[in-house]
Amino acid sequence: MEAAPDATVAEEESLKDALGKWNMEVTGHRDYAPVNFLLRDESGAIRGGVLAYVWARWLHVDTVWIEEEFRGQDWGTRMLEAVHALGREKGAEAAFLDTFSWQARPFYEGLGYEVVATVEMPEGHERHYMAKSPL
Repeated sequence: MEAAPDATVAEEESLKDALGKWNMEVTGHRDYAPVNFLLRDESGAIRGGVLAYVWARWLHVDTVWIEEEFRGQDWGTRMLEAVHALGREKGAEAAFLDTFSWQARPFYEGLGYEVVATVEMPEGHERHYMAKSPL
């Protein structure tokens, strides 16, 4: 065993893939499908995006980011609505995500997500686990 603070992306992905295969074997759910969207500017540079996937009829919204100068232009809403639509096409019936108290809880609530659990983390702040059902 060794500490690996500098694990490569490939090494991290190999562990995630192994866990995913195990989860599929145990549950019988093999419906994994990425559902990602990127926001690019005129030069092709990534200015935001949503990384998500469908598995076991759930859409997991893992990462949502939009650079500050692109906020307030409905990009977040448009991307999440597109993620939801594609997730439904791929069999998702519900969705979940998490957000910190300084991030976007009201934004997600406006899209129909509800807080299902909250953890005080880090000190003085909260992490909200949210779900939307039906999708």
